[in-house]
Amino acid sequence: MVDIMPRLERPETPRLSARVFEVLVEAFREGRLDEGEILRDSELAARLGVSRMPVREALLRLERIGLIDVEPSRFTRVTHVTEKLAQESLAFAGYTGGMLLRMLLPDLSPADHATLRMRVRALAVAADVAALAFALEELLSFLIGIDPRQFAARMLADTVPAVGRNVRALRRPLEELADLGAVEDLRAAVEARDAAAAEAALRDLRRLG
Repeated sequence: MVDIMPRLERPETPRLSARVFEVLVEAFREGRLDEGEILRDSELAARLGVSRMPVREALLRLERIGLIDVEPSRFTRVTHVTEKLAQESLAFAGYTGGMLLRMLLPDLSPADHATLRMRVRALAVAADVAALAFALEELLSFLIGIDPRQFAARMLADTVPAVGRNVRALRRPLEELADLGAVEDLRAAVEARDAAAAEAALRDLRRLG
């Protein structure tokens, strides 16, 4: 496990724990951390070239969003993703993404509107569950990044990696999970800057049942 992490420089900003968090999130995103894998803060700290404190802070952030379980003095372990959790995460992405669209779409700058259309196109062309998860992560990250100091953005920022990891665990075919018609509705609504329709379309992305 310790060989999967790059050594870190010591930046002034952001906080070192934030950099450790980013490295661990990228490891989850690339599938380099397996369900049930044990993480040891001392090994991570040595591999990354940092003290144990920023590693522990980063692990606490991962625990809060459900990517790891921490039992003090016993173990820190990557969590397992159940089908129920994966389905809930897909629904969460639709509802939170829809809320952000409703809030932000009417006032987007031309440049941000163009980027949003590109992110939505990535959803439309997703060929499998992994591509869908990646596209959802990119869409949510973009919406949150438009105004990261906004209350909703602050509350949701750390949830994006968990959404991606959990949705990638879905085992059913994409056409059984996502309503591709809703994606087309989303594209049209975003193009027209129709915030209410865009919110509804993204919420309807997940097939029920």
